[in-house]
Amino acid sequence: MTQLSDLRRRFLSHARYLHSFILSARNFASGFASGFTSGALALGISALAVVALSALVITAGAPFGSVNAAPPVRPNSAAIATLVRASSSPAPAQQVFYTPIELVSASDTRYPPDSRAEGVVVLDVSLTERGQAAEVGAMRDIASLTTIAATSVQSWKFKPALHDGMPVPSAMTVAFVFRPPVLIWKPPVFAPAIPNPGSSTNAMTPAAIDSVVYAEYPVDTVASGSVVVQISVDDMGKVQRVDAVRALPPFTQPALDAAKQWKFEPARYLGERVPSKVAVVFVFAQPATNE
Repeated sequence: MTQLSDLRRRFLSHARYLHSFILSARNFASGFASGFTSGALALGISALAVVALSALVITAGAPFGSVNAAPPVRPNSAAIATLVRASSSPAPAQQVFYTPIELVSASDTRYPPDSRAEGVVVLDVSLTERGQAAEVGAMRDIASLTTIAATSVQSWKFKPALHDGMPVPSAMTVAFVFRPPVLIWKPPVFAPAIPNPGSSTNAMTPAAIDSVVYAEYPVDTVASGSVVVQISVDDMGKVQRVDAVRALPPFTQPALDAAKQWKFEPARYLGERVPSKVAVVFVFAQPATNE
């Protein structure tokens, strides 16, 4: 009689395990039908396997007729549900790993002797994955100066942009500041220069220039020439650093001081804000007496 009673007790215990297994299978099937991901499917199968394995271990571990068998351990349905919910959560947005194109070297740019034009020419330079200038468009055009600026860019050397470590086509904002050959100069008002999406690569829109500061002509020289600086702009449009790519004392420091005060809107790559570099050429003409 005692053996029959023990057998009945073990049978009821295993029946409860079987019932829990069936409930878990039904919940899992319902979740799968609702559109769980492959991760949820794997976790669901693992959860069911844990329940089934627990039942088998307890069944095999207690000798037939034993009155001291350990009480069955109930499966933790809440923990299983938490694992399944976590696996079905959407994956975080993929981060864009972008390294901007970099100006390596630049030639001198001279103020045209037959021109009295002044101001800032802003170019949108599209570059290949090899860092070669492929197309030059004008965001801000000044007659008699734009052609000189565009020609100068063609001889520059660039280090290509990288996306996930691979070279990609890109674009760069390049500004030429032409100061007329006078000692006393009232600079023209600068209107923001916004890139034209049609003149850039489809993936890259270079930085826009919101405002500029003009470099002062040193009072202790009568030299002429150009200083080329490269401004590192972060993904919020803030100036991080300014470097001289082409130095020309005594104009280098006034050019660096002015470039640090420029304001920008950030560049975008694949629709996301990214760091960028902007090249600025300060062209100084040998001053003559003011008329």
